[in-house]
Amino acid sequence: MAGRRCPKCQQVIIGSGHLYNGRLYCDQCYKLILDDVLNHENEKKELCDFIKDLFAIEELPESWVAKIDRLERSGKTLAGIKMTLVYYYNILGHEPLPAYGLNIIDSFYEETRQYAIKQQEIMKKNIEHEDKTETVTVKIRRPVSAKRKTNYRIEDL
Repeated sequence: MAGRRCPKCQQVIIGSGHLYNGRLYCDQCYKLILDDVLNHENEKKELCDFIKDLFAIEELPESWVAKIDRLERSGKTLAGIKMTLVYYYNILGHEPLPAYGLNIIDSFYEETRQYAIKQQEIMKKNIEHEDKTETVTVKIRRPVSAKRKTNYRIEDL
């Protein structure tokens, strides 16, 4: 009789597996999934804290949390959302107004992405340029006008 297989690593699950989202996972894959979920929750909490600090508010409105969830479902990452806010308010220098909320993210997400790609290319070129240091040996010659002094022995004088 064939045992159940883990959908992530395709190994046969020995004993009882761990159920997550209606699927049975082995121990190692289940731990990886839990770590991913915890990392995602921490990243989302950091984004919410950043937004609170940026707009100087105590609590995020429900509509903003729903907006973050919608943006995430549409394929935007939490790091990309944060970078968009940094780009719009810190780099472009706009004033953070709570009245506008997170509505600028849809408009400036792609522009921020292109800006980040350009900055990474510049950093990569700088690193490559620093690695290409050339060693140059410089020989210093005596000037022609300087005459060599003759050495006299004391006995010859």
